[in-house]
Amino acid sequence: FDHFCGWVSNAIGEENYRYFLLFLAVHVGMCAYGTIIIAKCFYGEIMDQDLLNATFYLASTGESVTASKMVVLQYLMARHFALAGVLLMMSVMGFVLAIFLGFHLYITAFGMTTNEWYKWRQV
Repeated sequence: FDHFCGWVSNAIGEENYRYFLLFLAVHVGMCAYGTIIIAKCFYGEIMDQDLLNATFYLASTGESVTASKMVVLQYLMARHFALAGVLLMMSVMGFVLAIFLGFHLYITAFGMTTNEWYKWRQV
């Protein structure tokens, strides 16, 4: 027994450490896959509607604005707010999980568990 992990609701130790690493790798892969799919959906909408060459109008002033990457990003976030939120969450969580997986692969390469790494760090 190394420690109890609330994320997987189980004790993590040398007997099931490989399954924990697999759990992390699968979640990194799912976050990467979701990020790529949603980004491709946004890219497809940009290309289909030719948003980079479009003219946008400000509703409050009636002023026309030529398209830039920032204007198109604001348009997509306003039009698809929930999807943009999922894209942001999946990309950030995928990045954090990838770092966490990298750390665990690093300590596994030295034959340590999280608890051992933490205790040896203090020595």
